[in-house]
Amino acid sequence: MLDVGAAASRISRVAKMHFGDRVQCSVVEPGEGWVEYYRHHHIRLAGHFFPIAGDETWDYIHTSHWLEHVEKLDVVIKGLRSSLRKGGLCFIEVPNCDIAYFTHDFPDQPHVHFFTAASLRQAMQTHGFVAVDVRECAMANAAYLNYRRRPESVTAEERRLAQESEASTDPVASGNLLRGLFRAA
Repeated sequence: MLDVGAAASRISRVAKMHFGDRVQCSVVEPGEGWVEYYRHHHIRLAGHFFPIAGDETWDYIHTSHWLEHVEKLDVVIKGLRSSLRKGGLCFIEVPNCDIAYFTHDFPDQPHVHFFTAASLRQAMQTHGFVAVDVRECAMANAAYLNYRRRPESVTAEERRLAQESEASTDPVASGNLLRGLFRAA
């Protein structure tokens, strides 16, 4: 598997925990501060920037809060497709930028791209992916913004509910996260 924009690469650590050495975890991460961390957790640093040079392919590619930051979206999505084996899966998590996102003035720097469920599905389908599932989830955008704007007044219960909401894959209309699973056609 490949985790792009990995940082702590929790997905790689979970995969290693469940499958041990039967899974080979690679990451793409520009931050130099992660090198020793990856070594310690037996995660291979495949490159600092995506697309990476070479013709290596993976069965599964994972990206979380990365795609909205890339400059050349078409180049990157083509790179995702060419890095994935036919039939392989690509998971993408990005902020849900529906109408509520823009009417509530979210602090979104340095986001370069903004996605709705429909636009994420279309961008991926244009480059040879089939949508398996694309959903809005987590806290509704309006509630999420209120939560983020007043962190000093958030109760322990509100914090717990917000964290529980972020971990959930249950569909939530206007949820602040989009989670998409795509198959390489």
